[in-house]
Amino acid sequence: MLAGGQMKLSYIDGDEERDDSEDDPGQMKMSFVVEEDEADAELQKMTDVFDDDLEDEEPKSAPVVEPVKLDDKAAARRLEFAGIPAYLVDDPWTVFPARIVKEASDSSDYFARDDAHPLTLLAIMTSSFGDEWRDWESETIQEMIVSDVGVEPSSVTMSKIMALKVVLKMPAVVYDDWHVLEKVVVAFSGQLPAMTEIEDLTPDVLCHGIAIINNLAKGKFGLQATLYIAARLYDAGYVLAPVSMAFADPQLKKLVENDQLRSKVLAGYQKALKGKLPSVTSVNPVDIQVSRLMACHEFTLTNLDDVVGQLS
Repeated sequence: MLAGGQMKLSYIDGDEERDDSEDDPGQMKMSFVVEEDEADAELQKMTDVFDDDLEDEEPKSAPVVEPVKLDDKAAARRLEFAGIPAYLVDDPWTVFPARIVKEASDSSDYFARDDAHPLTLLAIMTSSFGDEWRDWESETIQEMIVSDVGVEPSSVTMSKIMALKVVLKMPAVVYDDWHVLEKVVVAFSGQLPAMTEIEDLTPDVLCHGIAIINNLAKGKFGLQATLYIAARLYDAGYVLAPVSMAFADPQLKKLVENDQLRSKVLAGYQKALKGKLPSVTSVNPVDIQVSRLMACHEFTLTNLDDVVGQLS
């Protein structure tokens, strides 16, 4: 951290690189770089096929919710999972309070339920079958769960397990092919993918799915996947990408074409990450945009807390 402890969050295009020598004293600049390509027409075409109005998912209910405050290292890891650099947030417990969900006492119960987090299933699968299950066909996985665990996995559970397998075995495909990315994220959200249709993915669900992918595999999203994410954000009314999806922001910028609004939203977003959240009743367009961005992170972190509760 530079002198003064201040931070500047910026989104840049093309091959421009960070140059700390140009930063003002006492500021830290965080830049997100994405490769440019002559893809404007394709980006616009992709946005045209999506519905303008996306339905918000119902929040998942939990039987017991306990507020928890972990140590600073745990807080940083929690933010890192959601793609939020810890130094952007002054007090994560004010901005993103942890709510650990306590659910099933027997981990095997999650195979028969639809609300098990994908990372919960990954932990149970690995503890039950090692890494061998990653090479099994879906029929074999289902048979082994029934024979060894004594539980019939639900269709939603099997969909999550197969999505985990795709990410673990073929991460490059997930990072490059937007069709595959979409189906994996849908499966992680607890819905059954419609293989022949384009899905209605809300940004918070997309944010959560990308967080899971990035914690299972370390890769870089290709142009097609980046265009898809930008189009999704645009059709949901976003003018700025969440920091966890900032690699798609240069493409989103081409669609929004309102630099003044984007600048105001970015300034408000910086303040929100530092703990100065907009009013939930505000009708100011900037506040609404900032609230949407923060909701993406909140959704991801709430689901992460579910994993802690499910595995505790």
